[in-house]
Amino acid sequence: MEAHRGARLWLPATWGGEKRGGPFNGSFQEVTMSKRSDSVPTSRERRRARGSSRLGQMLAVSSLAGLAILAAPAHAQVECSKTFLAEVVALDQPVMFNRLGAQNINWMMYALKEDVVDANNVPLTVEGSNPVPGQVKLRADKRPRPLVLRVPAGTCLRVRLTNLLAPAANPNNAPIPGTPPFTLTIDDQVADRHVGFHASGLQLATRIQDDGSMVGLNPGAVGSLVPVGATRTYTLLAEKEGAFEVASHGAQFGADATAGNTTNGLFGEVIVEPAGAAVYRSTITEEEMRLATRLDRNGNPRRTKNGQPILNYEAVYPTEEPWISEGKAGRKILNMMQGSRIVHSEIDGVIAYGPTGRISGDGTFPPETYPLESVGKSNPTYPNRLEPFRDFASVFHDENAASQAFPEWYLDPVLGHTLHGVRDSFMINYGSGGIGTEIIANRLGVGPMHDCLGCA
Repeated sequence: MEAHRGARLWLPATWGGEKRGGPFNGSFQEVTMSKRSDSVPTSRERRRARGSSRLGQMLAVSSLAGLAILAAPAHAQVECSKTFLAEVVALDQPVMFNRLGAQNINWMMYALKEDVVDANNVPLTVEGSNPVPGQVKLRADKRPRPLVLRVPAGTCLRVRLTNLLAPAANPNNAPIPGTPPFTLTIDDQVADRHVGFHASGLQLATRIQDDGSMVGLNPGAVGSLVPVGATRTYTLLAEKEGAFEVASHGAQFGADATAGNTTNGLFGEVIVEPAGAAVYRSTITEEEMRLATRLDRNGNPRRTKNGQPILNYEAVYPTEEPWISEGKAGRKILNMMQGSRIVHSEIDGVIAYGPTGRISGDGTFPPETYPLESVGKSNPTYPNRLEPFRDFASVFHDENAASQAFPEWYLDPVLGHTLHGVRDSFMINYGSGGIGTEIIANRLGVGPMHDCLGCA
């Protein structure tokens, strides 16, 4: 009977015996598997065995080296050309998703500390403010939008996150007047109130706690999350250009679509701009445009030949009222950075070359910014990427906890199924335009489309 040739595996000795699952002791054993225990190896098989032994020894050495590497303490090798600080607050914030009335009274969001006020409308950046959890809100002239932080490639982002959510999730619904009374059920806040700042794709710069989660080696009962009223710092390396999603891992399931805190707004974005970028606001008010416009010697606004105002991109708010009370005095108007601190969070931005944090020349990036341009070539589909550009952030989010504008229609046991796919649920940047509500508004003769004759 022909002997069946066996296959040889090299395993750590402690993995094959009684100590399976115990610590590795550094020795290996040869295991031969055969279909017949009485098989006698031929001379050819013995030569092959010697070759296998040598191969196994090499594998053993390489495995030992790999295990030694794994056993050694791991340290992040991070080099930051500069570190930017963002003081971020997690807060409860009622939000309207559109003009027709889709809303969530129990929304949550991230915001810069510069954009948050206490119960007395005192900005949190002003001395004497009282940042009590559950008793803060966005300042009146700031629209609720996902937090967007921009930094140049090769730098680090240090986020100092303060949890100012209410200590307990809101158990109350929003009553609507009428007979018979009924309520809008928006009770999808997750009961756990811990929050974190986890930027998917960015490198942890100093320690595992920069991860903003409760996994792996994160110590303690809550890992590197932030309990109510506390503050924690996360430092992240923005190595390469790109858009990186930010979410709170304080609660990763529960609520609508089992999406945890992201269902109720705790998400944002970090955008890594080209190396050496200076970051400016793209959308401002008339007052801010006037304050940032350069003046001639007679105090009149300077303008181009076509009538556009000539701007001072490094202008600051006046150090007088009302800007002192608003917490804006001395802050940059257009530049999103003030030194190494991020002072503006905007959905849209203007990006130009400025390695010192302010625009250099006409804002054109040097050829060495990208490999192709550094050798005098360019990508035909993007031939002008060295020029300054506008940066639009679009955060798509679906299955959000939201109350519809016409709840009696959407809560109808039959019609609710028809309207499910056209409700205000899929959103961009905290805004929604579901066609279902617009059609209902047209039929009822209300809202901006009340007299639309071409509405289907």
